Amino acid sequence: MMTWGDAMKRTVLVAVLLALPAAALWGCGGLAARADDAPTASAITVAATTATATENAAGDAEISLKLREPATALFAGAEAALHVEVQAAKPTGGTLAWQLAAENRTLAAGEIAVAAGETAVLKLRLPQLSEGVSLRTELHLSLFTENAQRKEKPRAVLARVLWLVPTDSFAGRKKWLKELPLRLYDPENVTAKVFTQAEIPFARVASLAAIEGLDDGILIVGEGIDLTHAGPLGDTLLAALERGVPVAWLAPAAGDLPYPATETLTTLRFAASDVIPEIDKRLTAAAWPTGEAGPRHFVPAAMHGELRLVVTREAGGWPWIEAASSTPAAIYLGSGAARLSGDALRAAERKWAETKWAETKSILCGYPIIATWEQSPAARYLLAGIVERLAAAQESPGQ
Repeated sequence: MMTWGDAMKRTVLVAVLLALPAAALWGCGGLAARADDAPTASAITVAATTATATENAAGDAEISLKLREPATALFAGAEAALHVEVQAAKPTGGTLAWQLAAENRTLAAGEIAVAAGETAVLKLRLPQLSEGVSLRTELHLSLFTENAQRKEKPRAVLARVLWLVPTDSFAGRKKWLKELPLRLYDPENVTAKVFTQAEIPFARVASLAAIEGLDDGILIVGEGIDLTHAGPLGDTLLAALERGVPVAWLAPAAGDLPYPATETLTTLRFAASDVIPEIDKRLTAAAWPTGEAGPRHFVPAAMHGELRLVVTREAGGWPWIEAASSTPAAIYLGSGAARLSGDALRAAERKWAETKWAETKSILCGYPIIATWEQSPAARYLLAGIVERLAAAQESPGQ
């Protein structure tokens, strides 16, 4: 077994964020947006904060507005209830004017009364979009206190970028998804139910022995597995990565797993919440709950003479670990190329001189995707982003 020192020598910590492939153009009549034009979560925060600070300075700096919901994406065609808090030194009421706009066009607008000291509930009926279409909108809120004239400046304002997205995060890409293909190891049978309901195609992998026989596809490990009763699952998945099988491991419930150091390891990255807008710029990690229902974190710890990753519900570790492994993808002899796989590929690699290598990725995701599937778009689009990332890394250099 590889020692802690050997593992650390083979580990390369990478600070450079991995770029996703360019997304296809989304359009809706005269309103169109590309995924790569979407602001990051930090950009959204800066925009909202700047608008609030500037406008409130001209009005009343002691009054501000806060949206209780942190989400930056909502399901198109759905009803959304947003809670608006008026923050002031003393209870303040009035009228809250709101506008939902896109491309300098108003999609909806209205006013609601805000009682002093109470939270206003803004109910939005979001527009339905065509299949696969995503729309960047801006929600503008303005508070006019009692007896204020509309020609006067509002006492407080708030702006928030909200992306309207389809309920199906793979909309318009079903053929691509089916051709991957996806393999699912799910002893808890929770992930499989969600995939089936969402019409995400997959082939069931029933046992660790079946995982040992995999040489292709993308392997997804279902959410909520207690590793104290999972046998050598971690070692089996590391072996699959060495064979060139991409692995997405969704939020284990408890226990510990091997530190991801293998003979073929080229990159190992530990990431925090900033990985979410990197995967999809429309999302923010704040969309997930906190506490017991929140993300799992992975903490390196020495156990029984070896380095392990302990699964915990407490912050302090990393909710995301991404590993890359370099494996032979094609063997070239003269002007011809032999397309081999499995044992035949490994045997040929020892005999022939020129080898083309492919990168295989593995992602350990602590964010609960399946448990929060119905709550917001964040879970569904994070899953889509994970699958995209693993599929992009799997492409053979000869194609």
